[in-house]
Amino acid sequence: MNKNNKEKDKKVKALEELSDPSDVPTLIKLMQTTSVTNIRNDAAIALRDLADFRAFQPLVELLSDPRTKGQRGTLLYALEVFDCVSILPLLVDLIITGNQPCLG
Repeated sequence: MNKNNKEKDKKVKALEELSDPSDVPTLIKLMQTTSVTNIRNDAAIALRDLADFRAFQPLVELLSDPRTKGQRGTLLYALEVFDCVSILPLLVDLIITGNQPCLG
């Protein structure tokens, strides 16, 4: 196992231990900054499980982030616990354009 894989495994194991509302800022930061899709998805799911509204806007912003193109399903799933009426136009764009929003 190379160094990068070991580092990813350590991050995933650390994510599994983050399950308290006080962990929300850490999970949000990790979700926003990681370049590893699986880690971003794990953070998004952990945030979904916590259902803390602080995660709503960061999740929405990641839906429009070019880094997540083609990998937004888990982010959408994480939003399931929130009232998403305010982002209905974005969600419709994602449906119409197939994961690449028409913003502007």
